[in-house]
Amino acid sequence: MSYSNRQRGKANAKYRAEDVELLNRHFDALEQVRGSLADELDVRSLGVDTSMGKQLSVVSDFLRGKVTTEAVAMRPDVLAFVTPLLVDVDQGRKPADAIAGAVRRGVSLLAGHGAGERKLGRVLLWPVLLTLVSMIGLVLLSWLLIGQFEKIYVEFGVGLPRVTNFVIWIGRVVRWYSFLIVGVAALILPGYLLLNAIGKAKNPGSPGMVDRWFTGRRLAVSRWLFHCSLLLEAGAKGKSFSMAADASGSRWLVRKANRIADSKTAFAGRRFATVQTGIELPHSPGKVAFLRQIATWYRDRSGNFLDWWVSLYVSVWGWLLIAFFFFAIVSLLMPLFAIISGLSGGGPGGIF
Repeated sequence: MSYSNRQRGKANAKYRAEDVELLNRHFDALEQVRGSLADELDVRSLGVDTSMGKQLSVVSDFLRGKVTTEAVAMRPDVLAFVTPLLVDVDQGRKPADAIAGAVRRGVSLLAGHGAGERKLGRVLLWPVLLTLVSMIGLVLLSWLLIGQFEKIYVEFGVGLPRVTNFVIWIGRVVRWYSFLIVGVAALILPGYLLLNAIGKAKNPGSPGMVDRWFTGRRLAVSRWLFHCSLLLEAGAKGKSFSMAADASGSRWLVRKANRIADSKTAFAGRRFATVQTGIELPHSPGKVAFLRQIATWYRDRSGNFLDWWVSLYVSVWGWLLIAFFFFAIVSLLMPLFAIISGLSGGGPGGIF
């Protein structure tokens, strides 16, 4: 790293520190009403779904000082409630009178930018369950159906066509590895839930690892822009994009934020062109609203892509399972029809 780069890194850290200090001062100014704000959040958490309720409980613990590992600037879930309260106080309202409105707007913000993520977890559950059921069904089919037909044909000494031998061979392979298949099937659902929980333990409401795999960078950009909008609204204009990138834990976003700090184009190409447009806008309330609109658009885009992938997977995999089931049934019954035909006078071997 050159001397100039080191100096620039120190300057960026200084500006971030100044913004963090500014937001912490604003947060400390609300010390008298933080308990009341936490109480209001506890009440609201009882009337929302489980994921949102956990998120509100985490914010409530932060306000009460039970979570002190991070500055308020690094917590978009906390800023969603503190920022509207700060805005109301700046406009001359008493903090105690502004709590209800701040909580209402905060819940609306988090619901608007968190519902898509909770939906992703539910949508991904269907292909996981379909895979689980298909693996268990294949094991049962090999033992209860294919294995029984194989015994019958061995007992009768019937020559089998290739398709039937192929199905019987598949049944043998599945029976040989049935314990392994059942073991893997038993781990699919717990493994999915565990991977999806990674990333949510620290910040409830954030996307899990599985969600990030399938949604790519759209969801990360959405949450990053939402965090940036909260920081800008709270007055941290210096290094809002850099702070939000650091809080996201995404190295890719950190690199993009460093390019923004150097007054360079961070998002080239059509995929994130709208993001670059929002970044280049001058600081204003309109920029905050525009960044949130972009964040919502990318969140919805990530959900649409996942819905498309899940629909394709469920449709193709479902039809393949149905086709294999009927193929196996027909293949296993073909020699049986030949036996019946031979016994009824059609000659030994029947059509074979």
